[in-house]
Amino acid sequence: MNEKDLVLGNVLQAVMMLEKSHSFAYLIPEVRTNLVYALPNAKSKEDVAGIEGRITVVNGYPKASGFPKFGASSHMARFIIEIMKVNPEMRRKFASVEGIDYRVGEAKKLPIHKKAVDYAFANMFLHHVESPSEARNELPHGVSRQKHKIYWDRLL
Repeated sequence: MNEKDLVLGNVLQAVMMLEKSHSFAYLIPEVRTNLVYALPNAKSKEDVAGIEGRITVVNGYPKASGFPKFGASSHMARFIIEIMKVNPEMRRKFASVEGIDYRVGEAKKLPIHKKAVDYAFANMFLHHVESPSEARNELPHGVSRQKHKIYWDRLL
């Protein structure tokens, strides 16, 4: 079995799990959603598998409109390829740069102390969390000055 077949199998397995999750249906926006999986060195949309036609909600449960296919979502492929350019090596790249501290955390409980950072930028995440108001209230706690926080999201 080749690598692409393994990726398609993994996406199909993940979709089958999601389709059983009534609670996941509440996270799906009106524009629907997709699930993508990229090959390790993805360079184009043909290296990223997604659900053809997206995932929608039917009778209160997620439902894939089609089957996993490479090149199914050019938008998500571009997004994941850009993330792959930055994220896998981010800690290593910035480890020696003075003044940059890379942290990963949950929106409800950011891994920063109160007033520990000068600026905060939150981009397109509020519509992904269970309680947008809790997540939005958490961000200012870590910022030293109120005016130095920026939100950019469909919910605002």
